[in-house]
Amino acid sequence: MGPKVSFSQEEIIEAAINLIRKKGESALTARNIAAEMNGSTQPIYRTFGTMENLESELIKNISAIAQQYMYADKNSDEEFLSIGMGYFNFAEEEPELFKYIFMAGRMKFIHAYTENEKTGILKKMRIDKFLKELDDETLLNLLRDMSIYSHGLVSLFITGQNVITKELYLKLLEETGEKLVTYEILKKKNIINTDEIKRMIKNECNNN
Repeated sequence: MGPKVSFSQEEIIEAAINLIRKKGESALTARNIAAEMNGSTQPIYRTFGTMENLESELIKNISAIAQQYMYADKNSDEEFLSIGMGYFNFAEEEPELFKYIFMAGRMKFIHAYTENEKTGILKKMRIDKFLKELDDETLLNLLRDMSIYSHGLVSLFITGQNVITKELYLKLLEETGEKLVTYEILKKKNIINTDEIKRMIKNECNNN
């Protein structure tokens, strides 16, 4: 039987994703995708025109997989922590897809949210009892800061540095998240004054 000559866009994208899963980013060529589907390259170029167009659609699909890990409902009162754990789980369970979009910079963990995405993320974060009274800007800043921290830790894990385990990642994430959230809550309640703290530190440094 000869190669199949007709494929849907979804079938081609699925084949490309499976190819990355099995062989990594370097294997992503039209010829290899066609072989994965037992077909020719013609349907690929007929559907997408260029490999660049295919890759653009591929990034959207892999990004959606990543966000399913990060923003899936966990039925937990620690929803903020679950976002970071979802990020780790994506790297652990889909290492080649993680490398393809995050390590190569094709998708940023801090990305420009649509209004619907932003509403969903804020709603999810406010399930956490310690976050529910914080304003939108503070919550998004917390997400940004923890995202940067999480990415650094997961990058060490995914590149085989042998310094980060899942257990250590969770411990560090909990500790750092607790410090940042506590700081924002105390600041909101006017228990701490950041300007005064900065002045004290500056005076202490000058005196020494």
